Amino acid sequence: AKNNKNEAVEVELNDFEINALSQNANLALYA
Repeated sequence: AKNNKNEAVEVELNDFEINALSQNANLALYA
C-alpha cells in the first residue's frame, strides 16, 4: 500500500511537470 501511495504521488508530480513544460512551450510560441 505504501508503494502504491508513493507511485500515485510520483504520477501527480509528473503530471505537474508536464503541465509546466506545456506552459513553457506555449509561452515560447507566443514570444
